[in-house]
Amino acid sequence: MDPGIIAAIGGGSLALIILATGFRVVREYERGVVLRLGRRGPLLTPGLRYILPLGIDRLTRVDLRSSPLDVPPHEVFTHDGVPVRVSAAVHLQVLNPVLAVTRVVDYERSTRQLVHAALRDVVARTGLRELLLDQDAIRLALARFVDARTEPWGISVTSIDLEDVVLPEAIQRAMARYAELSSEQHLQGRAIAAPHQTGSGEPGGELEALPQSQPS
Repeated sequence: MDPGIIAAIGGGSLALIILATGFRVVREYERGVVLRLGRRGPLLTPGLRYILPLGIDRLTRVDLRSSPLDVPPHEVFTHDGVPVRVSAAVHLQVLNPVLAVTRVVDYERSTRQLVHAALRDVVARTGLRELLLDQDAIRLALARFVDARTEPWGISVTSIDLEDVVLPEAIQRAMARYAELSSEQHLQGRAIAAPHQTGSGEPGGELEALPQSQPS
């Protein structure tokens, strides 16, 4: 066979192989952000899609599903100076995949840092009593803090809640002792009130009801 024909067949096969490497499958819950020679290219929607091979196009897949964000416990001080260890349960969702790729290096890591900053800011302006009892107000304050800063990244925090609030051991012991004393005082109060509630049915009541004899 003519060497030229062999070379042509080999070159054509190589070209087909290279072109075939550009096919990509984008899942239903994904979007594909393409950077073409460093500039923003087309946004790939679900289905079989094609990008230019040989590094001309760079594809970044972005998951649009709501996903949990791992936020480790963080030690902060309340407004009244009590150190507490708090952790938050956070779910986030990408609303704009292009912004999530082009406006922030790592949106999950950045959002996690924002949650830590929100915990420090909100808890520092909240007393211990409000922190333990007014969870709805804390949740709203955290959500406003984080959402205002993630919106330019195309990210929405779909839910954020205080997962756990751990008090210092000294305060836990003091609260347990206070609860114990309150329970004892309540029982003592019931014991003292019992004779008065039974009235003349008790022997003591009957004796008190009898007229006292006068000395002659």
